[in-house]
Amino acid sequence: MRKVVLWSRQPWSDADPAGDPELPASRFIQATTVTRLGPITATGVCIPWPDAGRPNGRARWEEHGRYLNALDRLLPRPSGDFRLLLGDFNQHIPRIRAPVALAARLRQVLNGRFQVATAGDLPASDAEAVSLRAIDHLAHGAALACTGIAVLGHYLPDGRRMSDRPALMLTLARAGFRSPSA
Repeated sequence: MRKVVLWSRQPWSDADPAGDPELPASRFIQATTVTRLGPITATGVCIPWPDAGRPNGRARWEEHGRYLNALDRLLPRPSGDFRLLLGDFNQHIPRIRAPVALAARLRQVLNGRFQVATAGDLPASDAEAVSLRAIDHLAHGAALACTGIAVLGHYLPDGRRMSDRPALMLTLARAGFRSPSA
C-alpha cells in the first residue's frame, strides 16, 4: 500500500517513486509539475513513526533515523529553487516528543534546503477552537514563501471525523512577491 501520493491539476513529470534504496517502499515520491510560478518539484514523504520496524526487532525510532539519513543523501543542497518537501514528518517542529538527536537530525536535513511553513503553533480552525502543532508539514525552498495557512480541522460538515490529523491548506507565492493591495 502506497503511503504517499502527490496530486496536481497539471500532469507530473520526472516521477521518482523510490528515491533511495534505503527508503522503505511506498514512503517517498518526487515529481515535477508546472504551476503559474513555473515548474515546482515536490517531494512527498512519510517518515516512519517511532515504532516502525519494532515487529522486526528494530529499536524504537530506528527506522525514523534511517529514513532521515537516506533523505539527506537525496535532497539537493542548498534548495533555492521552486521545491517543496511535504507529508508526514512524524515530528513536531519545534520538538515535543521526538528524541533530541532525531530532532537535531531533521533540522540538519532541512537546514539550507527548506523553510518549514507549518512549524510551531498553527491557527485554530473554525470548527475546533484550539491551536495545534502538526506532524504533517510543508517545507519550501528559498524561491517560495508561505503567505497563508488555514487549518480545516478533523471533521466533515456532517460531523464525521475525517482523519486523526487536521487538514491544512497553505498558500504559496514567489518569495519577495508583494500583492498590489499591500
